[in-house]
Amino acid sequence: MLSFWEKLITILFVLLSTQASAEWLELSSDDERSVFIETDLIIPYLKDRKMAKELHEYKVARNDGATSLRIRSDYDCKKRMVRTLAVDRVAGEMGVGKIISLSEKPSKWKKIKSSDSRSKVLDFVCKNE
Repeated sequence: MLSFWEKLITILFVLLSTQASAEWLELSSDDERSVFIETDLIIPYLKDRKMAKELHEYKVARNDGATSLRIRSDYDCKKRMVRTLAVDRVAGEMGVGKIISLSEKPSKWKKIKSSDSRSKVLDFVCKNE
């Protein structure tokens, strides 16, 4: 039987290995932030809808010290809308570092305009729809 520390080390190893092997693809970048999508975690689950994992990497730390946002989103491909399912605010590069806050409260649906930085994310997530 594994001890508490052996179990903890095993769990941390799995989490870190999963994070290290993530396939992040940069979809947009401007003076404020770069937006990445994890290509291995786009999940179709309802007609015209997909869930995806995003990483928003800020060039300058936000007021709370966060430099990365790990976001789980729900995209309505047909209506071109998005809602945030969960957000992890992280002080560290590429979503790895000190977790500042975790939120699992879904946001309201928001229409994505073609000029919005998330428009490229929606197009990528929803391709082949």
